[in-house]
Amino acid sequence: MKKLKKSICVVLFCILIVFSGCTVELFSNFEVILCTIEDNGIIGTNFQQIKVDFSQDINSSDIYNYITVQKDGGGAIEISCDIYEKSIIITPLQNWIPHQRYWLKISSEFESKKGKKLEKNFYRVFQSTAEIIPVSCILINQSIIDGVIIDEVNSLSFRFSNDVNRISVESAFLISPDIKGYFEWISNSEFIYHLTSKLIANSSYKISITKNAKDNNNLPIKEFSGNFDYHPDELIPEITAIRVDGTIKEVNDTNCTYENGIYYLDCICDKDSIIGIQLNKAFDNFSVRDSISISPDVSWVESCNNLLNIIFITFESELKLDEYYTISISKNIKDLIGLTIKKGVVIRLHVCGNQSQFLQLLPNSIDQMGILASQGTIPLTISYENISEGVIMNVGLKNETDPVDPVDFEIPLTFINAGYSDHILNAGSVLKSIFIKKLFPGSESSISISSYDINSNKCTIKFSLINPRFGAETIFLIKILGGSSGILDNYKNYLKETIMIYFKMVYYDDSNP
Repeated sequence: MKKLKKSICVVLFCILIVFSGCTVELFSNFEVILCTIEDNGIIGTNFQQIKVDFSQDINSSDIYNYITVQKDGGGAIEISCDIYEKSIIITPLQNWIPHQRYWLKISSEFESKKGKKLEKNFYRVFQSTAEIIPVSCILINQSIIDGVIIDEVNSLSFRFSNDVNRISVESAFLISPDIKGYFEWISNSEFIYHLTSKLIANSSYKISITKNAKDNNNLPIKEFSGNFDYHPDELIPEITAIRVDGTIKEVNDTNCTYENGIYYLDCICDKDSIIGIQLNKAFDNFSVRDSISISPDVSWVESCNNLLNIIFITFESELKLDEYYTISISKNIKDLIGLTIKKGVVIRLHVCGNQSQFLQLLPNSIDQMGILASQGTIPLTISYENISEGVIMNVGLKNETDPVDPVDFEIPLTFINAGYSDHILNAGSVLKSIFIKKLFPGSESSISISSYDINSNKCTIKFSLINPRFGAETIFLIKILGGSSGILDNYKNYLKETIMIYFKMVYYDDSNP
């Protein structure tokens, strides 16, 4: 009995430990616990990475909207972020620039997997070499997007790379047009300028802190100059739908896979489809071309419908059947006031629509095609045997004492398409896509086709061997070209591969047919 009680106590203790651990993490703060770059630290001038550790597992959704790196004087640095549970590895896409200061910012809106947000913005100021660089400043309002304020604001927030002399900064601070306000210092390196008058809608403002401002060592700071436009209640541009001919797919979490600020959308298209990119507002036409890339490389042109806010992509040559193409739309598309889209879109096209199916030759086995061979009015025996290239057709001749009459061939070909039944063969493509040759022994030579009987999706070719006795075991080839340069139907579809039909003339006598 004592052993049983002891076991129960051990189990309850273990449960309590596990539950306590879960409870602590659930109710603990989500915060940065380590950054490999110290404040005002030195980083190399190559692709040196920055690692940031958090107290909880990270939610990877929209990570690029919450983590940014910018250089002194503004301008975002392109980065990649790799997530490992509670850590992020930040890598620049280009070398860090020598003698340059950078600002790493992680927004207070950044969440853990448990839905916890950072209590405040996280900043890390660093530079690429050990040179003494004057103290610099950035404007840190979250409501400023691409140099535009879209929400009503009553304050502007600033942060310095090191401590400054407050009085000198306030004296060197200017806003044009003039907006009255007062300073609230959070620390010697951060202040808020509270506005006592309202910003004027649809206006542009310039903020500057001149070199008269000093740091704590009474040295001039780097002059700050920033601009923003005030457009209250402005809509953020976004891609809302993708059109493939008459089919519309909305860009959302239901239809797409979302990862690291990009929507991935799978679509079926035809080889000559027109792709439409629907936006929610008017956009800058000049920002479109450089914001779109297509792989594999294919020639395309864009056209913009500014009334419907649609970008149309038209391919200058037909896409390959059963091929996959990727259209990548970056976040550089701008609206008419300079706001960029915040979520990129990657369209993965598969060229397999109803009007983009491979032709198929039926039946697909030559021994079932109904091929006929005759000498005059006498039908010849046809048999088949397997060879390394597939199946070869043997056409039987009597022994060499028989009169040498031409051998006439009639080969019926039927082409079908899985996408539709109303297709017909393109006669011109048939005439230039079927060849008959003597292969060996001896030199290769061509044999003329005497007639093509083309009817809808069927074609019967006829040809004759004037002297069938090229020699025993002579190999012949009927070649039907596949690919876009081969046989086509009226929808410009084609065979996936070239079809080879081999045959030979063989001798037999009455005792050994």
